[in-house]
Amino acid sequence: MILLAVISSLALIAAGIIVLYKIRKAWLSVPLFVFTVLAGAAILVLAAIGSIEWPERTGRVLESGQYTILYREDEGQLADEVLSALHEMEPVVSELLGEAPEARLTVRFSNLLHGEVADQSVGVYNWKTSTATLLSGISDWRPTLLHEYVHYRSHQYQALKGTPPGTIPQWFEEGLAMYVQHPVPPADASDVEISHDLREIGSYQDFLGALEHTDIYAQSYFAVAHLIEWYGTESVLVLLNSTSQDQFYARLEKLTGKSSADFSGSLMDAYMNDEERKYEMAMRFQDHLFKDDFEGAEQVLADWPGAEGSRAAKEAEDLQHTLLLHTREWQELMHSLEQKRTARPYDMRFFDYALLAELTLLFHPEQASGLVKEALSNLPEDVNSSHFINQVAEPYEWIAGNNPGEGYRMLIGDDLFFNQEIKEALFEKWQEDFQDETWWERSGEQ
Repeated sequence: MILLAVISSLALIAAGIIVLYKIRKAWLSVPLFVFTVLAGAAILVLAAIGSIEWPERTGRVLESGQYTILYREDEGQLADEVLSALHEMEPVVSELLGEAPEARLTVRFSNLLHGEVADQSVGVYNWKTSTATLLSGISDWRPTLLHEYVHYRSHQYQALKGTPPGTIPQWFEEGLAMYVQHPVPPADASDVEISHDLREIGSYQDFLGALEHTDIYAQSYFAVAHLIEWYGTESVLVLLNSTSQDQFYARLEKLTGKSSADFSGSLMDAYMNDEERKYEMAMRFQDHLFKDDFEGAEQVLADWPGAEGSRAAKEAEDLQHTLLLHTREWQELMHSLEQKRTARPYDMRFFDYALLAELTLLFHPEQASGLVKEALSNLPEDVNSSHFINQVAEPYEWIAGNNPGEGYRMLIGDDLFFNQEIKEALFEKWQEDFQDETWWERSGEQ
C-alpha cells in the first residue's frame, strides 16, 4: 500500500512539474503545480495512517499475571475464558521453551487483522508490541490462541537471550507454533512435499512468497516434528539460541549430520518411515500382549524410537502402562501415573485418571475421591468420559467419608468400573475388609 502511494505521489508531482513548465500562463500553471504537490503529499499521509494498526475501542481490560485481555463490554465471559486458557497453555509450552517470561502479553479480538498474511489467517502476533490479535467471531479460537502464544513465548525467549529479530528462520518459527497447536499432523504426510531447501524460505518475505504456491505451514510442521522426534525437545532451545541464521543452519547440520538441502530433501521420507516403523512395532507389541508374551512386549518398548520429550516417547509411556496393567504390577503402574500427574498434568487423559482412581481405591481409598474431582475439573468436556466420572463421583465420596460400605454398594450395583482386572483385585480386598456384609452375594460376585 505504501509503495503504491509513493508511486502515485511521484506521478502527481511529476505531472505538476510538467504543467509548470509547459503551460505558459502563470495564473494557471502555478495553482496546478501546487495542487499536484499537495495531492501527492495527501496520498502519502493517508497511506501512512492506513498502515497503522489502530487498536479497536475495547472499553474493558482484564489482567492476571503477565496477561492483559482487551475486550468489549459484552465479551466478559470470553475474556475470562481466554485468561483461563492462557494459564493452561503455560506448562504445555514451558515443556519446550522453559519457564514463562515475565514480559506482558496482550490479547485482543478484532474484526480486521492487519499485516501481509491477514487475509490468510485468523490470528496475528506482533513482536514489537507483544500483542496477539485474533479475528472476532471464530468459534474455536483456542488453537489459534495457542499458535500465537507459542510465537510470544519463542520471541520472548529470544529477547531474553539478546537474539536480534529475524535471526531464527521463519519456517522454524511457524513450524514450532504449528507443532504445539496440532497434537496430530495438520495434513496427510504422504501428500506433503518439501518444495524448497528450507534455507531458501528463512526470511519472512521468502516465507510469504512460498505461501502463494504451496502449504508451507504444513512443511514447517513436519520439519519441526521430525527434529523433536529424533533429537528431543532440547533441540528446540539449541536452535533458538543461535545468534545468526548462519549459526542456526550450522547447528542444524551438526544436530542432524545433514546440510539444510539434504535435511529438506530427505525429510518427508524419513518422517513417513518413522511413522511406518512405529505402527509395525505397535502391532508387534499388541501381538505379544495377546499371547501373554510380556517379555516380548517389553523388548518392543525397549527398541521404541523417539527422543526424550517427543510424542513417540509419550506413546511408549502409554504402552508401558498397558503392559503394567496386564502384568498386574499395580503399585508400579500407580507410581508411574502419579509421576505423570505431577510432572505433566496437562498430559493426563481420561484413561489415565480412570486407572489411577481405581488403583488408588485399591491402595489408598480415602484419596481416590480427590482424583475424581480433579478429573472433572481438568479434563475437557466429553460425553462419554464426563458421564462416567460424574457417575463415580458420589460413591467415591462416600468411600472417602464415613460410610465406605455404601460407596462400594453403589459402585457394585451399577458396575461402575473402568478396568475389569483392577475390579477383580478390588473385590478381593473389599471381601477381606467387609467379611460380615451380605451384599457381595446380592451383587452376583463371588
